[in-house]
Amino acid sequence: MKVMKMLLSLCLLMFGWTIITVQGQSDRGSIRGTVTDPNGGLIANAKVTITNVETNETRETITSGEGSYNIPELKAAVYRIQVEASGFKSATIDTVQVGVGIIRNGDVKLEIGVGASVTVTAEPSVLNTESPVQQRNVTEREVRELPLLVSSESGGRSPLSFIFLDSSVVGSGSDNTAGQTGGGASSAGINGTNFRINGSQGLGQEILIDGAGTRRGENGTFFSEVAPGPNVFQEFTINTSNYSAEFGNSSGGVISFKIKEGGNDFHGEGYFFHRNESLNANNTRNRLLNTTLPANQQFQRPFDRQRDYGFSVSGPVFLPRFGEGTPYFYNGRNKTFFFFNYSAYSISQSETVDVSVPTLRMRNGDFGELLTDPYILQFFGPGGVRIFNPNETPGSRTAFTNNIIPPNLISRVGRNFANLFPLPNQTGPLGSGVFHNYRATSSAGSQTQAYTTKINQVLSDKQQINGSFVYRTLPSTKGGFPRLPGDFVNQGVWDQAFKSYYLRIQYDYTLTNNILNHLNLGFNRTKVQNFNFGRGAGRATALGVPVGTTQDLGLPMVGFPGYGDPVISTDPRAYQTGGSTFFDNVTSDNTYEVSDFVSYTRGRHTFRFGGDFRRQYLIADGHFDIGGQFNFRSGQTANVNDFNEGYPIASL
Repeated sequence: MKVMKMLLSLCLLMFGWTIITVQGQSDRGSIRGTVTDPNGGLIANAKVTITNVETNETRETITSGEGSYNIPELKAAVYRIQVEASGFKSATIDTVQVGVGIIRNGDVKLEIGVGASVTVTAEPSVLNTESPVQQRNVTEREVRELPLLVSSESGGRSPLSFIFLDSSVVGSGSDNTAGQTGGGASSAGINGTNFRINGSQGLGQEILIDGAGTRRGENGTFFSEVAPGPNVFQEFTINTSNYSAEFGNSSGGVISFKIKEGGNDFHGEGYFFHRNESLNANNTRNRLLNTTLPANQQFQRPFDRQRDYGFSVSGPVFLPRFGEGTPYFYNGRNKTFFFFNYSAYSISQSETVDVSVPTLRMRNGDFGELLTDPYILQFFGPGGVRIFNPNETPGSRTAFTNNIIPPNLISRVGRNFANLFPLPNQTGPLGSGVFHNYRATSSAGSQTQAYTTKINQVLSDKQQINGSFVYRTLPSTKGGFPRLPGDFVNQGVWDQAFKSYYLRIQYDYTLTNNILNHLNLGFNRTKVQNFNFGRGAGRATALGVPVGTTQDLGLPMVGFPGYGDPVISTDPRAYQTGGSTFFDNVTSDNTYEVSDFVSYTRGRHTFRFGGDFRRQYLIADGHFDIGGQFNFRSGQTANVNDFNEGYPIASL
C-alpha cells in the first residue's frame, strides 16, 4: 500500500510539473507579469484588472507574495491592464494584444503616490519568455493585408497558405516543394492542403477551429475542402515543436484558428476578387496548333473565370421594440455580441480539344475508311488497316471484304456502345474523317458557399458562453472536363456534392480569482456524394448487356487502352474513352468532441487538469463499376499483326 501511495504521489508530482506552463487545447491565450516598485521591489496583493477593449469584459486577480500574477484562458483580443496597490499610483497599459495560444508579458512598475494614474502607451514585448513552445502567431492584420494566392479549386483563398510564413513548414511533395491536394490545383511550395511541419507526416497535423479539432476520418486534414475563407478568422497560431503533451492527435504541429467575434461597435466589410480569361493570354498548345490550322478551325482561348467574394458584419445584439415605449426590447451592449460572414468562391473553366470518335459508317460495321483515309495511310503505310473475322483461329483468319463486317457478326451490344459516343463534327488532319474528327468543347467548375455565425453571451461577471456555427457547401465537377455531351462523358470525370458543418460551444466559469473552468463542445460533420454521370438502374441492360453480368446501376465504361492519350497521341486508335468514373458513393464523416480543463493559478504558475474525449465514425456507401467496364484493342480483330491489322472500334 505504501508503495502504491508513493507511486501515485510521484505520478501526480510529475503531472503537475508538466502542466505548469502549457496552454490548453483551446483558442485562448494568457497574460503573465510581475508588479514592482520604482526600485524593483516586488509588490504583493496588488489588484490587477484586465478589460477586453471591444466588449468591456473584465477579469480580476491579486498579485502573489512574489508580486506576480497570471490570468489564463483569455480570448484572443486587445486588452487593457490596470494595476492598483495601496500607497502607489495606479498604472494602466492600454494595449495588450493576446493571441491564440500566446502568453503575453504584462510586467508593470508602479510609482509611489496617491490620487493619480500613470498610463503606459507602449505595448509589452511580444516575445514569449514563459514557454518553450516554438510557435508563430498570424495576426488579423497579416491575414487582411498580405497577398493571398488562390491555390485550390475547391477552396479559393485558404488561410492555411499563411503557414508558409514559418520556416518550419514546407510542401508535402517528394521534393518538399509541392504536394497533392484534396480538391484540385495547387502551386509549388504554397500547398495549404497537404504540408509538413519539421519533416513530419503530411496530413498529420492537428488543426483546431475555436479549440476543437477538424480531423476527418476519411483523409485527415484536407482543410481547404471544408473550412471557410480567411475573412472568417481573426487570427491563428501555428505551434511547430515543444508544444504541450495534451495535443496528442498530431504527428507534427498544431494549428489553432479563432473565428472573429463581435464587440460594442458595429463593423462590416465587403470584398470581391475577380479573374477572367480576358486578362490571360491564349495557352501555348492552342497558339502552336493555330499556326497550322485554317482560320475557321483555330482554337479559341478557353475561359477561366474565378470570383471570390463575400461580406462580414459584427456588433452588439439589439432587439427593437415596435410601437410605443423604450427603443429596444433588448440591448446587448456589454452583454451579447454577434459576428456573421457569407463567403463564396466560384470557378468556371472550359476546354476545347480534338479527339476521335466512331464514324457513322463504323457504327454500321463498315470500316472501309481504314483503307482510304489519308491520315490512316500516312500512319500505317500503304494498304491501310485490314479487319479480320474474330471467330476464326488467329493466324488463319479471313479478312472481311472491303472491311465490311457482315450483319450477322455485328454485336447489338457493341453497336449500342458505339452509339453512346457523339457523331463526328469536323474533319481531322490531312482531311481525315477518322482521326480527331470531333472537337470537344466542355466546361467544368465549382461553386463554394460558406455561412459563419458566432454569438458571445456574457452571463455574469464570472460566466460567459460562446457559440459558433459554420456551414459550407461545394458542388463541383471533378477529374477534368466531360468532353462528351450527355451522361456518357470522359472517363474519370464525375460530379461531387460536398457539405461540411462545424458547431462549437464554449463555456467559461470563473470559480475564484485563481480557478477557472473551460468547457468546449465540438461537432464536425462532412458529407461527400460522388455521382457517376451515368448513374441509373437498368441502363446497362437497356443496351443489351445480359442481366446479372453487371450491377446494372448505370452506364458502362468503354475504353481503348494502350494507344496513348486521346488528345495528344498521334495514334488514330487512341479513341476518346467514355463512361464517367468507376465509382459512385456517399461518405459521411462525423466527430463529437468534449474537452474540459480546470486552470488553477498560483503565482506565475498555472496548473491545468482536464481531459479530451472524441467519438469519430465514418460511414461509407459505395458501388464500383456500376455498369461494367469494357476495353477493346486491335488484336481482337487482327490476324497476326495488331499494328496494321484489326481496329479497336471494329473489336467493339
